[in-house]
Amino acid sequence: MVTCGKHPLRAEDIESIDIELSHAVYHHGWWELERPITPIAAQMNIAYAIAVAIIDGEAMVRQFAPQRIDSDDVWDLIPRIRAHHQPEFDKAGSKGRGMTRLRVRLSVLSITSCVVWGRLTMSASGPGCVKTHPPF
Repeated sequence: MVTCGKHPLRAEDIESIDIELSHAVYHHGWWELERPITPIAAQMNIAYAIAVAIIDGEAMVRQFAPQRIDSDDVWDLIPRIRAHHQPEFDKAGSKGRGMTRLRVRLSVLSITSCVVWGRLTMSASGPGCVKTHPPF
């Protein structure tokens, strides 16, 4: 989790989220969502999963229930999430298959987090920012 001072990351503070993905992840997990979607589509789509995880703090079974999938707060954040294929990740062969770079732009600071082979590393800049790493 990244916080600014004592304040958690909130969807209303996010200007944009830019995600760079390997070919395999981009091909299987990214497409522009159009409302309504099914629970299977929500489970497979990176934008939905990221949006609901930011808002709810998790992406578990209840986040993929039809009522949650159709919630306006999630659909307000989804258009601010964009993904792109990053060919550099593909050059790492099978190790690069799951590489992802995530950039979050907030109104007062910019956060860059990189998920590389399942380990999350983050860097944040701006007043009052604290950098933390989840335990995996």
